[in-house]
Amino acid sequence: MTLRDDEVKRLIAHLRSLMTEDELKAIEDQLRSDEGPKRLSRGDLDDFFPQLTFDVRVGTETWVLRIIPHARMRMAQRGVKAEEVTRLFEQFIQVYQQIGEVLTLGRYEITGRVRRGKRLTVRADIDEIETATGKAHVVTVYFGSSGGAESVVNVDVG
Repeated sequence: MTLRDDEVKRLIAHLRSLMTEDELKAIEDQLRSDEGPKRLSRGDLDDFFPQLTFDVRVGTETWVLRIIPHARMRMAQRGVKAEEVTRLFEQFIQVYQQIGEVLTLGRYEITGRVRRGKRLTVRADIDEIETATGKAHVVTVYFGSSGGAESVVNVDVG
């Protein structure tokens, strides 16, 4: 199985300003080969996708949401915007506040609709919870739904 053409193009567009044309051509050839998906899974390109950090405010709570390099690479590959990820995380926190459920440390699969009605899933880990703050990081993102991964709390925000 190989990566789709649109996925390779998005990754190359991100990498274009970070390497020479020869390096870029070699990476593109590798991504278009049968080894392309394996290279991404191994994290071979993660160093080219620096971590992003956002403060997500919901009511009186402030969450620090980190998008780690691998998740950032998957976002570029799949054409997912940081705003979509942070908005989905914010909706996730709002749902928990509205139903009065207490968040616990652990892995969560957050699914919701984004642009053009596409269903986006964000896999996030809650790392730390205090009275009015929390810390979490995004592990990966993808369009569609996994249908309920084991040992992950699945939350559909709409």
